[in-house]
Amino acid sequence: MNFLLETLYALQINSPINIGTNDPNVGINVLIARVVNLGMAVAGLLFFISFFISGLQYLFAGGDEKAAASARRRLVNSFLGLVISIAAFLVSQIILIYLGVTGARVI
Repeated sequence: MNFLLETLYALQINSPINIGTNDPNVGINVLIARVVNLGMAVAGLLFFISFFISGLQYLFAGGDEKAAASARRRLVNSFLGLVISIAAFLVSQIILIYLGVTGARVI
């Protein structure tokens, strides 16, 4: 385990690739942060759309138990998707902190 940590430290993961500038703090870490931000924005948008559609589906179900159950199932699935995406975001942040990648944290 120590060998792995020493190897990662020796690699200097902080900024292996510059993105069009000479600033050493702007590199692959900024790209990672932007991808994580975009992924979270897409996940939030998909949650909102799914939540809205399932609400309308439940509202227009009337007395049909099968349609209401389908709407409830979709609502639960949208919440589970949101929880999973937040957990993935937090795990990615923990990994980035553990690896010592600076500038990529979104929190």
